[in-house]
Amino acid sequence: MDRHLRGIDHLVVAVADLETAAGRWRRLGFTLTPRGRHPEWGTANHCILLEGGYIELLGVETPDGDAPLVRRLRSFGEGIFAVALASDDPAATAAAWRTLGFSARGPERLTRWMEADGGVELAFSNVSLPADETLGLGLFACRHETPEREAEPAWREHANGARTLVSVSVLAEPPDAVAALFDRLFGTSTRSQTDHVAAFHLGRGRILVLPVEDAHLLHPLAGVEEGEQPPRFVSLEVAVADLEALARRLEAAGVPHRRIADGLAIPPGELGGVALEFTEG
Repeated sequence: MDRHLRGIDHLVVAVADLETAAGRWRRLGFTLTPRGRHPEWGTANHCILLEGGYIELLGVETPDGDAPLVRRLRSFGEGIFAVALASDDPAATAAAWRTLGFSARGPERLTRWMEADGGVELAFSNVSLPADETLGLGLFACRHETPEREAEPAWREHANGARTLVSVSVLAEPPDAVAALFDRLFGTSTRSQTDHVAAFHLGRGRILVLPVEDAHLLHPLAGVEEGEQPPRFVSLEVAVADLEALARRLEAAGVPHRRIADGLAIPPGELGGVALEFTEG
């Protein structure tokens, strides 16, 4: 069954203070889009646009707001909040997920007002899934309805050489239930398996599902605890053009980092709970 999913559209990172968080990511050499606001939700964002996928920093715009998303953000705290999957036909994605037994809602229209050129309205179609059907993981599908308004080349030029969003990792102890969930959501053809790690290939990106032991090996700075625990997103990987040039930049900026097997890792304390890893590619 075709779910009409064509990749990872973006990762949503929940932040306590949007401008503070933006400063942290700029310090690493990322370029951020102008501030955007979601009137329907009472939230605001900055985005880090890459050649494949992007990272959205999302904060509460209206502290006393009572929208469902605002309530979830308050209870969540900071860190990787959700993964948005790129759909080329949101209505078909919703229909496929419903056929598979999910209570998919949508497509629903979302607008974002971005503070650029006197104000730019962006539009999206989203298909959401209830958290009790996704083991508590934030997952939804998205299509950009006004992509031409996000095409400013300067927004994709990053001083740190960032190119693409490579992967996001899900800690699941045990991992079987999450892997089975993703088989249904994405299709078994997207899955490859290596020992206890399941990799789901979505366009140019991957979602990895791994138990604690493998999380320690692959993401040594992620702060993974021992024992059975609810699934959660624990780390994201971004490819850069030149890893050595990035290392020099981080050194000059005084950003704590550590060499890992395939690249460089930034500890979660630097980015409000996000374990970020850079690889070359």
